[in-house]
Amino acid sequence: MRPASADPYDPALRDLIDAAVSQLCDRLRRSMPLSGTSVLEWMRQLAGGSDPAAYYHHLRGSPMFVFPWALEKALNGVPDLPAQFDLVYSTISGYYWVRLIDNLTDHQSTNELDLLPALGLFHTEFQRPYQARFPATHPFWEFFTATWFHSADVTMADLHPGDMEREQFVQVAAQKICAIKIPLAALCYGYDRPGLLPEWSSFIDLFGCWHQMSNDLFHWYEDEQDGTLTYLLAEAERCKHRAETITDWVVRKGFSWAMGLLDAWMYDLQRRTRSMDSRDLMRYLQFRDALLHRDADETLEALRLAPGITGMFVE
Repeated sequence: MRPASADPYDPALRDLIDAAVSQLCDRLRRSMPLSGTSVLEWMRQLAGGSDPAAYYHHLRGSPMFVFPWALEKALNGVPDLPAQFDLVYSTISGYYWVRLIDNLTDHQSTNELDLLPALGLFHTEFQRPYQARFPATHPFWEFFTATWFHSADVTMADLHPGDMEREQFVQVAAQKICAIKIPLAALCYGYDRPGLLPEWSSFIDLFGCWHQMSNDLFHWYEDEQDGTLTYLLAEAERCKHRAETITDWVVRKGFSWAMGLLDAWMYDLQRRTRSMDSRDLMRYLQFRDALLHRDADETLEALRLAPGITGMFVE
């Protein structure tokens, strides 16, 4: 088992996350006095019934805060905390906007249908920090709109993926985290370094492959039960023997196949990071890689001990 590296979240970044969630909660209470409590309760439910901020300290989650933090440290040495607060606040607001819709489209909703009007507040708070920093004619907004519209486009396309091949996985499913590029663009334009955007955007595209496949690998059973087609499950249907179940194939072949893809993508991510002058980014990747392999070891051990599984590990 690979050794776990140190927590990649800077304590100052964790403080900003807590402060941003607190400000958004205050905004809901003040701006929606009649219904804000229902929205706040939904936010607490996402966090397992605790403080909504706890939801964003989950280390296996998307690095929507780590990447902008790492980029600004690479650009400036020390992050500008007020600017980082604005990015974190915007990102959290945008995440709730996306999550509220996703829970409905993924058929995982509870009371989300009743909360849909809150989308107006979440989207406004997502966009407002950027409006304060960039005039309407600034080229940042061209990047913003192109990326935000692309995010919506691939999310809708992923609802009905058809027979998913690797190309579609890379171009659609793995693109669902592409909105992370927006705070990166704000930093690049803010420091007058837009030339860095292609390299960091390409990195996000590759990380999206790793991130999505890692989710698909450890949620394949739930996805199959829910009828959610992923690249992993599509590959299972194409490659399993006629008499095999999806579980049979995952145990026999699929788990190692997916881990091979993940290891190859992680190797490429770390190779790219060496040229991006970001120790924080490398530390984060090493941490996620160690978590992945720890989870994989635990999952394989559980599968080996499960009734009916012993003897199926033949490839």
